[in-house]
Amino acid sequence: MSDASKAVAETDIEKTKPEDVVPVREKIAYSMGVVSDHYANVCLAWIFMTPFFVDFLGLGASVIGWALGAARLWDAVTDPLAGRLSDACKSKYGRRKPFIFVGAILTGLMFPVIWMVPESWSTTAITIYLFVALMIFYSTYSIFSVPYEALGAELTPDYRERSKIFVVRKYVQETFNLGIVWIFPLAAWIAKEFFEGDNVQGIRSVSWLIAAIIIIGGILPAIFNKERYKDIAVKEGAGGFLDGIKALASNKPLLMVVGIIAVYLFAIMATANLAYFVNVYYIFEGDVLKGAALGGFDGTLRFFFALGAAYVISQMTDKVDKHKIMMASVIILMIAFVGMYFTTIPGRPILALSMKPLVSIGECGFWVLILSMRADVCDWDEYKTGTRNEGMVAAITNWCNKIAMTIAIVASGYSLQYIVKFDSKLLTEDVRAEIKVEADAGFAAIESDPAAKLAFTTQLQDKKLEAAREDYGKEAETNYEELEGESAVTLDAYTQEYVAGKMAEAESELIAEAKTEADALTVKSYASLLEDWKEDEIMADVKARAEVEYAAISDERKQGDVLAAYDFPLSFFLNSLLNSFRDKPYTLDMHVDTLKRRVVMDQQSPGTMERLRFLYCIPQAGALLICLVLLWKYPLTKKKMMEIRAELEARRGETAHD
Repeated sequence: MSDASKAVAETDIEKTKPEDVVPVREKIAYSMGVVSDHYANVCLAWIFMTPFFVDFLGLGASVIGWALGAARLWDAVTDPLAGRLSDACKSKYGRRKPFIFVGAILTGLMFPVIWMVPESWSTTAITIYLFVALMIFYSTYSIFSVPYEALGAELTPDYRERSKIFVVRKYVQETFNLGIVWIFPLAAWIAKEFFEGDNVQGIRSVSWLIAAIIIIGGILPAIFNKERYKDIAVKEGAGGFLDGIKALASNKPLLMVVGIIAVYLFAIMATANLAYFVNVYYIFEGDVLKGAALGGFDGTLRFFFALGAAYVISQMTDKVDKHKIMMASVIILMIAFVGMYFTTIPGRPILALSMKPLVSIGECGFWVLILSMRADVCDWDEYKTGTRNEGMVAAITNWCNKIAMTIAIVASGYSLQYIVKFDSKLLTEDVRAEIKVEADAGFAAIESDPAAKLAFTTQLQDKKLEAAREDYGKEAETNYEELEGESAVTLDAYTQEYVAGKMAEAESELIAEAKTEADALTVKSYASLLEDWKEDEIMADVKARAEVEYAAISDERKQGDVLAAYDFPLSFFLNSLLNSFRDKPYTLDMHVDTLKRRVVMDQQSPGTMERLRFLYCIPQAGALLICLVLLWKYPLTKKKMMEIRAELEARRGETAHD
């Protein structure tokens, strides 16, 4: 580095040139892209994926991990391709903006498709659908996200202004994160309000709202932002693909930044899916609405602390080197996650929230500053190679981060299934094993003894007729409610007449259907029937217990006060935030669903919930210790970056100002 460059850097180290200041309008427009990014990525992998496919559709947790893992392997192709194509693009609209515009629209349109898989499909068919849908979704996501992240490094060449851009992005992100944290409660409310508690339909409905947010937020950077390095990039040329990969692989500051992000993302993603189980099962004993409400209040509380932290960081970056502030943020996060282990206790929601402000403050500093440091790395890369490769830097960063997240999600699924040993099925593994033995013996008897087969056929007929009566009874209640008092008969009389009429029409068909199934019986289908009948027995007991418990519930709770049974401060805040969620009463059916989850929780093996709490809190602290070591060695200080900028401007001129 020349002496002249060092002299310029010494002179300008405390100054930001007026032409390097990015207008607030452009900062906000760029920041809206992260809203699109987060709603696409977070709502998919962190909020809906596990409840929808594991809890509601019954896939194994490990299947979710493998589906996301396959999509991430495909990212190894799509991310570098998107980065390379955008680096080499010579469109009159810029290198990044055409990709951002098209990618945001495609990603938004694909999001609802993921949740449209028919519930009636087999487990195998649902799994295949999930794999294919994720591959397509993440392909469109690469088209948007890689050029968008690259654009962040091109908005200004100034060391301090970059931090301020990402401070504004943090403000916007946290503001719209209020929506993210209430997405699952909104889906639960829609299910309760419009679909009789069908959570699958609730998620499908909300997915269209998310699609609109992804599209609108994603296209704004393409419309309003300027690419200040476009002319310089055309002048320097894009360079060779393999040469660029080799140069980036030897870029130590980049490897440090990528390592810090990947390690932390691995830690939080490995435990993110556990939050649903901690809130619903560990703290609230199976109540989905309460667990979702607690998660929403958690995000709302953290929002205000994040805004305050972002303001403090914006003031400090003018006086303190950003990587020192970053180290302080990491230490705060370590303290918070260790503290969470001791404050996550069943039935104590306020205590569970006590460490979340520290998490919010630490994460704000972490993400604002690490992304600013990644933009600095692009200048370092140009200083070493002579070409601008923001797209490839973003692609490699994104891909490494996605690989880390995928490994984390796979690990999360396996840890939930094999380390925590959480079983979300109503029938335990031991009971299913006993049923399999019973099915083997019973099937042999049915096949060899005509009397046994006749008895089984009669039993199957009775089960089908009983199930039909129950279904028709529910239909009658729904129809009676729609009459709105127009009927002259009582509900019981109406139901009795309705069920009798329907059964007269369907009885012969159901009996014939039972005989056909009995004739085609296999060991596997017989075992499946026995499992269904065993679940019916358990649910009959659950319903009986639920009726007794429901009778003892206060009128206030039945009218919809979601947390009326819990301590006053939390109830006061949460109920005031959830007014729109309480338009309909807490019904007996909802209590049956809660009690069913409580039964699932009670039958977990000893130590399951303690293992869940440990994995929810402690791994992050270990990962953050690694991040702290990497930050200690990070070389790109404020002074160093000012020297690099001066040298680059001496070589190829300044960036465009309009």
